[in-house]
Amino acid sequence: MGFLRYLLSPIELPDHARVHNLRSYYSQNVTLSGNPNSHDGYFLRRAVQLDHEPLVEFLLVHGCDPLQKAGLAIKLAIRRKDARM
Repeated sequence: MGFLRYLLSPIELPDHARVHNLRSYYSQNVTLSGNPNSHDGYFLRRAVQLDHEPLVEFLLVHGCDPLQKAGLAIKLAIRRKDARM
């Protein structure tokens, strides 16, 4: 998923702006190829690791399964002791 790689890349754009860009693509009914569960849920795990709450929310809303890889994304959030995640 190129858009998720873009969101997780070290670009000089604030996180909320990048997530806003992705949301705007979806709101315009643009067909994006890709699956939020691709790579065994890597994108959700990485978003949790980076404390990227807007992206975590976006992925979950669009069907990402937090139970991939034996619920590793959930375990990471619990380990961080961060109620937002």
